[in-house]
Amino acid sequence: MKKRLHNSRRGRALLYALLLVVVILVSSTAGFYRILPQQAILERAEEQGIETLEPVMWIRGENPIGTGPARLTLSVGERTLFFCPVKFYLWGGWSTGAWGIVETWEGEDPYFGVWQHVKTSATYVFGQVDDPAVKTLTIHARADNGTTWSQEVAPDWQEKDGERYFITELKNAPLDWAYSVTAGDGNTVEIEDVFCWW
Repeated sequence: MKKRLHNSRRGRALLYALLLVVVILVSSTAGFYRILPQQAILERAEEQGIETLEPVMWIRGENPIGTGPARLTLSVGERTLFFCPVKFYLWGGWSTGAWGIVETWEGEDPYFGVWQHVKTSATYVFGQVDDPAVKTLTIHARADNGTTWSQEVAPDWQEKDGERYFITELKNAPLDWAYSVTAGDGNTVEIEDVFCWW
């Protein structure tokens, strides 16, 4: 009798697990549940008016709302770089939250963007530099009162279709200052908008 009851419980547990998988797959297909991080990224990109987007790299970082780690992603579209954190939540699957930023440019490299979050004091620089001779970058920040800050970084470059991309975290970077990036070849690019989330 005990053996039959044990098998019955195990059978019900397997049935419930199978039903859960079916519900998740159907919900994912219908767009209610994002089982893959790419679904969340594409959904956010569509809201921003980007039609085609392909991820080029992921790194681990801190979730902006302070609930543990998240994946920070850099995706590329036609003359578009899209940077956003993406995190998995049991109740809705993968989500980008409201913290994605879109950078567009004329398609000429180098190109850079800065994303900051005040609550976690996180600062990330991302961009595209196609010149393989460029190995390091110097990030500069300038306050309105003339105070300056800089940090040299050697990013982990990710190559895709002959183009090189990177995301790198800056340590102790000042928040909401004007930023510029000097590549190893001496070329300096001013970053027009620093996206600072409060």
